[in-house]
Amino acid sequence: MIKNKIPTTEKIAIGLPRGVDTRYHYETVRSLIEMFSTSPCQYQMISVSKVHHVARNEIIKDFLDSDKQYLLFIDSDMIWEKDSLPLAYDLIQREDVDIVTAIYHQKNKPYLPTIKKLDLKAGCYNSFISWGGKPFEVDGSGMGFCLIARHVLEAMKPPHCDWVGGFSEDLYFFLKAKKDHGFKIWAHPRIRVSHIAETTITTADWDKQFKPGIKAWVRENMKYSSHYLKKLYPNWRESLGIHPLQFKNINTDKYWDSIYKKEGGANKNWRKYPEKFDFIVKDLLKGMKPKADILELGCGVGVFAKLLKSNYPDISYYGIDISQTAIDELKKLGLDGVAKSMPPILELEQGVKKPLDLIIGLEFLEHLDDEPRLGVVREASEMIGGSGRAIFSVPDDCMPPEDVPEHRVKFNKESFEEFLSKAFDNVKVHQIASRPSTLSEGKFNFLVADCNNNKKGVKK
Repeated sequence: MIKNKIPTTEKIAIGLPRGVDTRYHYETVRSLIEMFSTSPCQYQMISVSKVHHVARNEIIKDFLDSDKQYLLFIDSDMIWEKDSLPLAYDLIQREDVDIVTAIYHQKNKPYLPTIKKLDLKAGCYNSFISWGGKPFEVDGSGMGFCLIARHVLEAMKPPHCDWVGGFSEDLYFFLKAKKDHGFKIWAHPRIRVSHIAETTITTADWDKQFKPGIKAWVRENMKYSSHYLKKLYPNWRESLGIHPLQFKNINTDKYWDSIYKKEGGANKNWRKYPEKFDFIVKDLLKGMKPKADILELGCGVGVFAKLLKSNYPDISYYGIDISQTAIDELKKLGLDGVAKSMPPILELEQGVKKPLDLIIGLEFLEHLDDEPRLGVVREASEMIGGSGRAIFSVPDDCMPPEDVPEHRVKFNKESFEEFLSKAFDNVKVHQIASRPSTLSEGKFNFLVADCNNNKKGVKK
């Protein structure tokens, strides 16, 4: 049911971009006439016949020079039902909605929907495969039938639409609107729109597609898109402002709670890193004193702690992780810990003995931003004093932020040693190839750093 009907005093501009050799279809003109008769108000038609991004920008300029409050973009190859604008207008009256788009489909098989979600890992947009019957938020869309509130276009700097970094002019517009200004883009499933091709493409054509096959097709197409963009536009992430480091760090307590709830505790969790963990426990820590005081940073659900405790049962262990779910799993192993973000590592009231014999941080530092990362290692250096050790591991020249959005830095052996030397007097970096899981066959390269402030240096 439409709550907010379009008043006759409302001012809406209809933006009609088209190519130089493009004519309007009869069905498009009929849809316009039916829309005007169903929802009479103060309309203004703005039509520009140029290359699409140029046409859209000129339409936006003419709209901003007018007194109209909404701009409805309609492409010249669209058909829509007469209640489409009323539905879009009703939705855009909500405070959390700035732009409303219809859901229509590409002209070629497999008729993918034009509504998109931004995939930071791939560095491009991904397609929605399924949705319900209620309006929902999206990251981008085609502009074939799109209602935009005036304040959106006033806030954005021209050119509003452009071809940058391999992105089409409409996706570039939505990227700027959402990423740079925080505007909310919503899709309305009840707005029924069709694309005119050799045949008219409707939702019925999409419904006939085999969805598991579509998911596989989209997955493989995303790989191709990333490869294509990397080859032709090597700096496309930076130029578009979609490099993961240009977004807020996703490593929050809620994020890791959700991951650990899916992965389970130490017995079920896949993060075993068998070769690397064995190297640390059986080689680096060989001869460790029986009752050593140990603190693990980013302890997770206790996978490493369990292995460490089985080899050195008399140690005093304490773990810290951002996830309360992880700490709850750690305590099921009979080990103590606290859920908190770092730095600082520990508040004084938590009473951990200093200096500590060992501080461990495995696959932890790469999840922190630059300033907190340096703060953690400097605090760790103070906590081990001149007699303790600190062991840190990170991926070795692999898994950069653009491939793994959880990561905020990529280290190689030289840069990792240089970084840790800002906090510790002695640093020895080892290179280890390890499987991430006992179920894996392939190995990844990791750096394992042994650090201390002992005048004797690090054992070779």
